[in-house]
Amino acid sequence: MKMVFRKGNIPWNVGLTKETDKRVKKFAKTLSKNRKGENNPMWGRQHTKEAKEISRLTHLGKPKSEKHKRKLSKFRENKTYEEIYGSKEKADDVKRKIGRSSRDISGDKNPTKIPGVLEKIKLARANQIFPFKDSSQEVKIQNFLKTLGIEFFTHQYMKQIEHSYQCDILIPSMNLIIECDGDFIHCNPIR
Repeated sequence: MKMVFRKGNIPWNVGLTKETDKRVKKFAKTLSKNRKGENNPMWGRQHTKEAKEISRLTHLGKPKSEKHKRKLSKFRENKTYEEIYGSKEKADDVKRKIGRSSRDISGDKNPTKIPGVLEKIKLARANQIFPFKDSSQEVKIQNFLKTLGIEFFTHQYMKQIEHSYQCDILIPSMNLIIECDGDFIHCNPIR
């Protein structure tokens, strides 16, 4: 009996996966078993340079999923360039390329050295609020100021002084800035 597929017909396995259908799972296992080792059509062969280039161009620019990024990261963890790329020559080539690309943005070629760029960066930074969450010390001082009934602003950008920066707490009525610097365990190696 000859099976004929006509345009418009929907295949039986559309939307089915190994996880949702026993038949698809069985077929996948059989196919996997039958294509292992010497039964694999690519056994003992290599892709041509043209095929590799076509594959490279096909995948170029496609965003990687978070799962794929985690796998790549885990694979590279605690490995040297030689271990990742398989040989010293390839590793040296990659190191050279990294060095070349970093030279393009270092020294006088650094984009921040272009006249006017630093001013734009400073203006953009003035409108950003960091950190997103106040520290426990800042919250305590803010609560204390509220109980005293003192009006204050948090993370106010100070451009009136020579080295502009974002202060923790500003009390405009007293012309006073409060900085909450702590002695946290992760900052202090002695503790």
